[in-house]
Amino acid sequence: MKLKALILSLLIPMSLALQPASAASVAIQQMAEILLNMENTPTPAQHEVLRQIADGTNVTANEQALAKAMLNMNGSVKAEDKDLVWGVLRDVGAFEGEKELAKVLNQFDTNANPGLRKRLQKLLPPQPKPEPAAEAPPEQSSEQASGEATDTAAQ
Repeated sequence: MKLKALILSLLIPMSLALQPASAASVAIQQMAEILLNMENTPTPAQHEVLRQIADGTNVTANEQALAKAMLNMNGSVKAEDKDLVWGVLRDVGAFEGEKELAKVLNQFDTNANPGLRKRLQKLLPPQPKPEPAAEAPPEQSSEQASGEATDTAAQ
């Protein structure tokens, strides 16, 4: 029984490590979306989402730290929250999405500039491409239509 528990305790962290680095978690996606739309401070709705992440039990400690830093933002990360962001950057076990969001937060000032917007967009799930519109057959001119009718009548 102890062997089974030991094996499970080793396999679970390994399965988390095998998560694709480019795949951002739902929490990271939500925070990236908030930053894309934020002006100075989070809106009440954004604040609620950040509070749920910060208090969440099914998110990583790094995601909680980033959410806490974002909760207190006023144009940029407050000085007292910089350690939370730097802690994520220093964490060798942090996922790529966590580190990227932490880098963006360090550079965020009032709103996301075009460079930061590109980086935040990469953390979001890909948007489905619109289906190409079916092309309508080219319309025949009245001359073509009457010419074909004349040709068929002559035969």
